[in-house]
Amino acid sequence: GVEGYSPISMSVAGADHPDALGGAAVSAGLFELLGTPPAVGRSFRREEEVATTSVIIISDAVARRRFGSPSAALGKTLLVDGDPRSVIGVMPTRFSLLFQEGDAWIPLDLSLEQQARVNNRYIATYARLRPGNSLDQARANLQEIQRDLAADVPQAYGATNVSIRPLREALFGNQRPTMLVLLGAVGLVLLIAIVNVANLTLADALSRLTLTKTRVALGARVASLVAARAREIAVLGALSFAAALPLCGAVLTVLASISPEPFIPLGGRWIDGVVVLVTLLAAVGVGFVGALPAVVVEARTQATGIAGSVARAGRSGDRRLQLVLSAAQSMVTVVLLSVAVLLGRDLVRLMSAGTGFRTDGVIVVRMNALSRERSTVPSRAEYADALVRGVATVPGVLDASAIQTRFVLNETMQSAIGIDGVPAPPDQQLFSQIRHVMPNVFRVLGVRVLSGRGIDSTDRAESRLVAVVSTSFAKMHWPGESAIGRRVRRGSPGSQWLEVVGVVEDVMDAGLGVPVGPTVYVPYLQQNTATARVTLVVRARNSTPAVIGGIRRAVWAVNPSQAIDDVTPLLTLMTRSAAQPRFRTAVVGVFGASAVLLVLAGVYSMTLFQVLARRRELGVRAAIGATPLSLALLSIRDGLNPVLVGGIAGVVFTVPALGATRDIVSSRLGADDVLAAFGAVFVLVGIAAAAALIPARRAARVSPMEAIRGQ
Repeated sequence: GVEGYSPISMSVAGADHPDALGGAAVSAGLFELLGTPPAVGRSFRREEEVATTSVIIISDAVARRRFGSPSAALGKTLLVDGDPRSVIGVMPTRFSLLFQEGDAWIPLDLSLEQQARVNNRYIATYARLRPGNSLDQARANLQEIQRDLAADVPQAYGATNVSIRPLREALFGNQRPTMLVLLGAVGLVLLIAIVNVANLTLADALSRLTLTKTRVALGARVASLVAARAREIAVLGALSFAAALPLCGAVLTVLASISPEPFIPLGGRWIDGVVVLVTLLAAVGVGFVGALPAVVVEARTQATGIAGSVARAGRSGDRRLQLVLSAAQSMVTVVLLSVAVLLGRDLVRLMSAGTGFRTDGVIVVRMNALSRERSTVPSRAEYADALVRGVATVPGVLDASAIQTRFVLNETMQSAIGIDGVPAPPDQQLFSQIRHVMPNVFRVLGVRVLSGRGIDSTDRAESRLVAVVSTSFAKMHWPGESAIGRRVRRGSPGSQWLEVVGVVEDVMDAGLGVPVGPTVYVPYLQQNTATARVTLVVRARNSTPAVIGGIRRAVWAVNPSQAIDDVTPLLTLMTRSAAQPRFRTAVVGVFGASAVLLVLAGVYSMTLFQVLARRRELGVRAAIGATPLSLALLSIRDGLNPVLVGGIAGVVFTVPALGATRDIVSSRLGADDVLAAFGAVFVLVGIAAAAALIPARRAARVSPMEAIRGQ
């Protein structure tokens, strides 16, 4: 099957003011192709794929909000963009068209008249491969179709290419780095947990050697010892599972709340069978894997030399194994902390990067597409001008204008262009970013005009056609020369030339860290299209509810049926565009903090074990003149030595770990990354010293009588 859709926004009449609904025009079989037919009602039919069809399918949320329930919505009428449409279906609760928020869907116009239009390439197409066919076969088929199109309509398709990729890659390709970071962080913390459990169970086994040897001397078998340890681990695993399950829900809820995209598509539910199973396996698996060293120690226990076994345990090879395990968890923690520092630094650089415009004090009013009644360039220009002038009179508003962009991450607009005197390469079409803008938009946004002038109120349909270009556009096409007075053309070769009257600074209006590239700005009052959105940009003293409410009322005063998507400060929109790197940093930071807590618990437990195991030795030292301070420092040193060794090893392994993050960070590795790793070592050692302090105080209180008692 092959189906298509085209994203659109719709205005639906409400009680007081219209609602802006996001959705798409879809071909009749798209829902079935995706395996998600309407939960109530029916899908579109092929004969409904014409512009005159008056049917609509809505989301479960819209159905409940407007009609109370999905079943009650069937047959009801909605006034969509001024036209009545009958509700024929309601989509399932968890459905969203390719994980984009969807409210309503109408039939895609696939009439012969629509297909006959040149440059009509606005449909996103989705296909399901026939069983046994490969992606390469599909790609070859599409390339053959492309060649036929280029031969039949060279002016429209001669310079275009066709691409195909799996839907999974299209949906989750940009989330793969985040998922890899999350997976790596979880894996490292899990490794630290296993090492910690191994250390603690080994310490427990060593402290119980006397009891174990006694049991062996009385006839206990190795299998019974191992079984006893397994029962303990199973009980501890069950208890940790019971504690981890609600914690898992809390963590997933937090991650879902800060995630920029629905990376946990559970329809609002964090728990399901997979989550329960994985949590149970992790809880029990960590215990059993971590208990292996203790099992080995107990399995090789002999019924000889029972007396003083605990004291000798501290000098055995098992003690060295404890040190190695402690060093290993410190090493992994340093790597995790270093990666967190790198991601955090990259986030800071991203947030502090210049966007080319001022975000402070600017409010963005994103609106639905203009109604079909404004079908000409002058009528659309007059309407946009009225909107800007109306909003400019709101108390608290200093200035207002409009631009085509919606300030959404990676959302941008392109157009074919031509350069006067610069022939395009053979069989290629030049493209540039395009922005329709109202007068004074550069002043409102604080974009610097580097030469010439910006777009002003004199640039109207009856005046000469002009354009303003970005710095990168001017350098690309007229390097070392002035762009003022040059001519550019947008669209087909028969389009009119536009005289360049100004050069402005490059901007990042498609999100932080997303350079837009060469851009052409054209006056909205002079030339516009029905698809050129009107996004108001308003500079105000503040963004209080009173100002935002006044802006909404000003828009509705011009047109009561104008739907408004949202009214949001520009700073908020640009901050949202950094959500992915912020999310990655938060994830690694949370797991880095978890690793530090595990190391803290491990150092505390191991130091306490050593103090208890060496009470007699410490008593002897106290008897021959050791001060309480020296005894405390001795215990702290024993706790810190493996942490320090593991930290230094972590610095060595940090370099390849940081290298693995090159695909998800924009900054390059340097000497400061190594310094960050050493900084993580110092932080870890400081925390470990604090963890060892409490057991060290117990060592300082050991009296010479401990040596006499032999305990």
